[in-house]
Amino acid sequence: EEKRDNAEAITAYTKALELDPQYMIAYKKLGFLLLKEGKNDEAKKSFEKYLEFNPSQRDQETIEAILRGMK
Repeated sequence: EEKRDNAEAITAYTKALELDPQYMIAYKKLGFLLLKEGKNDEAKKSFEKYLEFNPSQRDQETIEAILRGMK
């Protein structure tokens, strides 16, 4: 059930980003979903894109720590 919900959410965020590539919060949410599914390379790209659009967000340090942990 959760796996199916995650897959549907990944599809929804991916489609949202196709429609609006600057929908920054979607990159972060997609990154967490991909990470949860073990798709680390894709998650990393999503988090990096989020930081590219949001270099000074409150959660910048958190996302950067996640990225450091993925290397």
